[in-house]
Amino acid sequence: MKKLFAIILTLILTASMLSLVACDPNNTDGPNTPKGTITVAMPDGAPVLAVYNLLKNVKTLDGYQMEYKILSGAANIGTSVLTGEADVAVMPTNVAAKLFNNGADIKLMSVNIFGVLYMVGKTPLTNGLEDLKGKVLLNIGRGGSPDITTKLILDKNNIPYEESETAIEGKVALRYCADASEVIALLKTDKADYGVMGEPAVTNAVKALSASIVMDLQSVWNDSVGENSFTQAGVVLGKSVYNDKNFVNALYAALNENLDYIYTDAQNVKQTLIDNGSALKVDFTTEVLNRCNLKNQKAADIQSKLEAYFTEVMAYDKTFIGGKIPNADLYYKFD
Repeated sequence: MKKLFAIILTLILTASMLSLVACDPNNTDGPNTPKGTITVAMPDGAPVLAVYNLLKNVKTLDGYQMEYKILSGAANIGTSVLTGEADVAVMPTNVAAKLFNNGADIKLMSVNIFGVLYMVGKTPLTNGLEDLKGKVLLNIGRGGSPDITTKLILDKNNIPYEESETAIEGKVALRYCADASEVIALLKTDKADYGVMGEPAVTNAVKALSASIVMDLQSVWNDSVGENSFTQAGVVLGKSVYNDKNFVNALYAALNENLDYIYTDAQNVKQTLIDNGSALKVDFTTEVLNRCNLKNQKAADIQSKLEAYFTEVMAYDKTFIGGKIPNADLYYKFD
């Protein structure tokens, strides 16, 4: 009798354990098994804002567990996709073009940031770019997007320039800094007159220097090249996800929702980013968010604008996008 009771008890316990395993959300063999994990990587700064609502609210998407990684800079964003560390990444469009031209199996899904570059100074440019002659203009990174953008704008407006740490009569003296903090330090000590940097560092600079934004570089670029042609950064899909059309559609829809959500949640953006590993310490307002030029446009729909951007930057450095205009295979095609 005891033996029979033991057998029955064992069967009951076994059935109970099987029931618990079937209901366990972490059980990889259960009926609600996630498809897997998708990692989204982004460089710290304005690119994080493009996926803010996902970062804060979206833990699963189309059956996938979502993971987010904020990287300290843009230098490693391409590597994260190439190595498979990231399945989706927010990155400069020139980096996407360069990766593609070098053989990376990626797709550019959307363009989400249409420029965050501004010129800061203590004295307004009453006569526009002409007032930069004889002044020292700081920039963040020789050969990078801010540098190329500034040179293109000066060239198209026939403003001569030369690299120098001191002012040059009749020319703009270009001086390069490692980052925005160095720009702010030099402007504070009056060792330069103006500085080019990106949001949200611009907001910090204006506050620290009691200065103002004297030029919106996107506006000047668009006047020279074409409206909405400053296609600075977007969302890239790795080969691990771009064939899953349902997921891509769900991702794109979530990014559309972000365009309104981030404004309604502006008071929480700073803390949310810090909680997720960002070093940004900016109080985001509607004005600051507006200067980040957030949109969500399908890359294939604005291929001509991307190609106009690529054509312009290639004139300064062909290696900036990998030596050639990428073909249509770069762009993700929505059905």
